[in-house]
Formats: sequence, structure tokens, C-alpha cells
Amino acid sequence: MGRQRKDINWVGLWFLALLVLGLMGSTLAYHWWARKHVSSYSWKFIGVKQHTEGPYSVLVDEQGNVLDMMARKVYIGDEFISSDNRRYRVMKIEGNRAICREVGLEPPPFP
Repeated sequence: MGRQRKDINWVGLWFLALLVLGLMGSTLAYHWWARKHVSSYSWKFIGVKQHTEGPYSVLVDEQGNVLDMMARKVYIGDEFISSDNRRYRVMKIEGNRAICREVGLEPPPFP
């Protein structure tokens, strides 16, 4: 009495190997393409500026207390919700300072 030989499913094994190689190849191809066409600091090829470019804005309340700082330009009428759910509206802009007025409380996002 000898040992019984187990048959290996060669078709399934080859399919699995080709699938793994295909995934590895597509990942390498994407990284090669992204390195040439997408910079982590600049998306200029699609016309978008990163937050690290250009001036920053300081949002202050009417007493001069700093509410927030953001790396984008703000405009009169823009609104901002602080971490304590207070809503502020930009009333005046002086250089990179946006003077905001509190316009109310936002309801909590979850009851």
C-alpha cells in the first residue's frame, strides 16, 4: 500500500499567479505614471492650487480674537462654523484678516 497522490489544480494555480502578477504590474505602472504626472505639491496640470500656495487668511471676531486660519482666500459673505458649532459670517476684509460676526448656533450634527 502506497501513498495516494493528490492532484494539483494547475489551471487554478496558473490563474492565481497571473492575477497576482497583473495586480503587481498595474500598481507599478500607476506609480510610474503618477510620479511623472502628479506632484504632491502641485496639481497645476488640472488647474488646482494646493493649500500650501498663496496667501493665508486669518478669521477674527469683532473683538480681534482669532477664530481660525486657513490657506485660502476668503470673501465677504463667506461663512465659518467653529468647533463649538458657532456660525460666523465674514463682514469685512483687511489684508489677510477677515473680520467675522457671529450669526448663530448650528444644531448638533447628531441628536
